[in-house]
Amino acid sequence: MEDQVAVRQMIEKGAQILVCGGRDMAAGVRQVIEVMLKPLRIDVETLRSRGQYLEDVY
Repeated sequence: MEDQVAVRQMIEKGAQILVCGGRDMAAGVRQVIEVMLKPLRIDVETLRSRGQYLEDVY
């Protein structure tokens, strides 16, 4: 999580997060992203509705 400031800045500029893999891994990624987003006062569902968070999990 040492790069969370840089990730938040990219998200604010419209970056997309693409998660592809197993369900357990995707759940872990989602948890970490939720923590990283708290200072921005948004969540994964907000990013999903903006088209900035996409999952392809199995």
